[in-house]
Amino acid sequence: MITFLYRCPATGYTIQGGLRAQDVRGQTYVAQTCLACGSIHLVNPASGRLLSEETARPADSRPAPRATGRRSGPGVSRPRPP
Repeated sequence: MITFLYRCPATGYTIQGGLRAQDVRGQTYVAQTCLACGSIHLVNPASGRLLSEETARPADSRPAPRATGRRSGPGVSRPRPP
């Protein structure tokens, strides 16, 4: 049996995963049912990283939010109709 640790993205807890040695067969990621949140995570047993972590875009490459030109909310005054 091969055991490894990974971090649940929903709860932040460190979880111990495991699989039989014959189940690996060169797979990069294995599906693990998380004991903390009950979801299925794809984990790289060699590194303990999730597929979602490795495919996420860096923060600086995310597109900037578009400005709509409208402002609303508390503290924003609106002109009164005549």
